[in-house]
Order: sequence, then structure tokens, then C-alpha cells
Amino acid sequence: MFRSVPMSKFSARDITMTAVFAALAMVAAMLVRYGGSLVPFSLMPFVAMLAGALLGARLGALSMMVYIFLGLAGLPVFATPPFGGPSYVLQPTFGFLPGFAGCAYVTGLLLQDKKEAGIARYFLAMVAGILVYYLIGLPYLYIILNFY
Repeated sequence: MFRSVPMSKFSARDITMTAVFAALAMVAAMLVRYGGSLVPFSLMPFVAMLAGALLGARLGALSMMVYIFLGLAGLPVFATPPFGGPSYVLQPTFGFLPGFAGCAYVTGLLLQDKKEAGIARYFLAMVAGILVYYLIGLPYLYIILNFY
């Protein structure tokens, strides 16, 4: 008669850590909010790599997606004006935001087995995460600057 509600695949710790890293991303974006260049210096790539390394691929990417969705919902959490809202999709720097999620995912994916992870493996995972970040963000920047 009654259908049972499926249990969530996220533990309370997973939900909390995802929210903490989404909040950390907001703080990192606000630290250097008024940069003078088109793409301001930010600690966001570091936060994305840290989220992937500490939370894993799935939760690290989810924390960055929560940050992106909060900004697109209208909260002023992004680093460049208009700081939030759906119109931010047309900003040249928007492409770097999905790049943060990709960066966290790839970094977490490469560091799945933490028992075998040494300094070299962490370094290579972080470099791979940054490459994904740029592979997503730079084409978007080029397209918006040249065709929009």
C-alpha cells in the first residue's frame, strides 16, 4: 500500500562536507572579488582541487556544482560582476565554473586509492585537474569574447 522511500546514498558527513566546500568556494571567490583583469586571480582552482582530493570525485564535483547552482539562483557568490544570477552564463568567465567541477572530479578520480598516493601522484592529479579546468574554461572564454 505504501511505497518505501529509498534511502539516500549520501551520509550526513557527505552532505556536511559538500556544503562546507561549497561555502569555502564562496569565500574563496569573494576574497579577490575586485580584480582588475578580465579573469581575476582567485583561490577557486585550489579549492576545487582540494575538494576533489579530500572528498573524492563525486562529492568534490557535487560541492562545486552546489556553488554554481547557488550563484545561478541569484546569490552574489561569483568573483566578477554581476556576481550571480542566470545572466552570469553570458559572462566570459562562466566557462571556468563548470571547469571547477571537472577539476574536482578528475583530481578525486586520480586520487581514489589514497593508500598508494604519494607526493608525485598528488602533484600529477592536481596538474590534471588544472588542465581540465583550462580545457573547459578557455574555449568558453574564447567563444564569448569573439562571437558574443
